Amino acid sequence: MEERAFGSAGDSVIIEDFLEGEEASFLAFTDGEAVLPMLAAQDHKAVYDGDQGPNTGGMGAYAPAPLVDAAMSARIVAEIMHPTVRGLAAEGHPYKGVLYAGLMIVKGVPYVLEFNARFGDPETQAIIPSWRAIWCL
Repeated sequence: MEERAFGSAGDSVIIEDFLEGEEASFLAFTDGEAVLPMLAAQDHKAVYDGDQGPNTGGMGAYAPAPLVDAAMSARIVAEIMHPTVRGLAAEGHPYKGVLYAGLMIVKGVPYVLEFNARFGDPETQAIIPSWRAIWCL
């Protein structure tokens, strides 16, 4: 930063909190207004059992995620997904499609780690089979 190797990019610094909890992937369909959540999922990142070893690109996933019960799902929709969809529209960028929120659940409070405008893999592989029961495919 002192050498300005990246120009003005070093003019400000963001200090983030360390969030210790469990990650969950929360995907929803949106038409730019309504939000239709899917089952929450969790993926396995560590290479060995018991969350041991280095993180991988994904060792599989499961859904539903036990830490995202009906009450937590409703909270995520009300506090994160709807405000995001409304905020995008208010800024002139209405979004229609799949909205993926990577979350950290810390002592019952959901925090956003990332958003993606796509399905997540391998989480989606665990979520899609549930559609058969919902939509009678």
